[in-house]
Amino acid sequence: MKYDEIIARVAERTGLFEGEAETLTRATLATLAERIGGGEARDLAVHLPGPPQDALLPTKEQAEVFGFDEFVNRVAERSGRDPIVSRSAVDAVLATLREAVPPAEFDHALSNLPSDFHRLDVR
Repeated sequence: MKYDEIIARVAERTGLFEGEAETLTRATLATLAERIGGGEARDLAVHLPGPPQDALLPTKEQAEVFGFDEFVNRVAERSGRDPIVSRSAVDAVLATLREAVPPAEFDHALSNLPSDFHRLDVR
């Protein structure tokens, strides 16, 4: 999937302008990289075009341990957006990521996350 397609889908899912969707996409991917660690982030990144790929890299090798609420708070802080907007953006970015990378790769990355991440309707 091309970069413009990723951002357009996130914008459509969130109802935000593409510039806002781009900021939230980068913030979500950077936070995801922190949560899944270096190896998993690189595995996802190889399936994405430049800017989303860059958001996943570089990251620490060791995954940080934090729950979904902290994930949303980090996205909100990175993007300068309200946590409520960030929560729906996380859903939109993850749903789009699922479409952009091979399903097995996405499922493997999410399998390393705690159950509070699995309540997302990203399938």
